[in-house]
Amino acid sequence: MIRKTFVIAAALCCALLAPALAQIPVNNPQVIAQATAPVSGGVIDIGQALGPFLQPYVNAVVQGILAIIATWVVWILKTKLGINIDAAQRDALLIGAQRQAASLVADGFVKIEQNGKVSVDKPALAAAANAMLAAVPDAAKHFGIESPDVVAGRIVDALPHVPAVAQAQASAIVKPAA
Repeated sequence: MIRKTFVIAAALCCALLAPALAQIPVNNPQVIAQATAPVSGGVIDIGQALGPFLQPYVNAVVQGILAIIATWVVWILKTKLGINIDAAQRDALLIGAQRQAASLVADGFVKIEQNGKVSVDKPALAAAANAMLAAVPDAAKHFGIESPDVVAGRIVDALPHVPAVAQAQASAIVKPAA
């Protein structure tokens, strides 16, 4: 609520001050001569009377408002893009681990024991970890995961989410009634 109020106030200040700033003379004799010409049509121009005294203050206020707005816009972009980048990198790691886990199951390198314990062939797991690091290097670097052992652990953690492994674990744990 406070942010919205601040943004609206800043936008209103810019909208109100922009026409006044656009009409400020810039030490050009022709512009000064035009600015001091009498205005007709019932418009009273008091800008010349207050201009020399208030000009530095108005400039400082406008520069401050513009700096605040620019800082706010940069903060919003950083916040939004930072969240999106992290989510995309995390999704890349999770999907990569799930695909490698499913690949290990499909290739027959995953064994489920009678008690539901999952065991994976070590050379195949190492190859899957290296393949995952090669597939998503930016995501791994973003989260500081550069060791194939850490990636292998994530692949093993993704195994229970593979439907075939989940079903086999459930059937191994549940003993048939005799």
